[in-house]
Amino acid sequence: MILSLILGKAIAAWIAGRGFDYTGQATLTMWALTLPQVAAALAATLVGYKTFNAAGERLLSRPG
Repeated sequence: MILSLILGKAIAAWIAGRGFDYTGQATLTMWALTLPQVAAALAATLVGYKTFNAAGERLLSRPG
């Protein structure tokens, strides 16, 4: 999951970099600036998974 999030951000940065004709360094910087968003998404998901409602059910369940 973590790898797919990081790779997804890299692909999005590459597409935007090509679209706006950025240098490789600018594209890499754009990608690096989105990594904290990946960490925040993972933290929010973990908190949601470990939190239970009044009925004792998880707020976020495992797919399956």
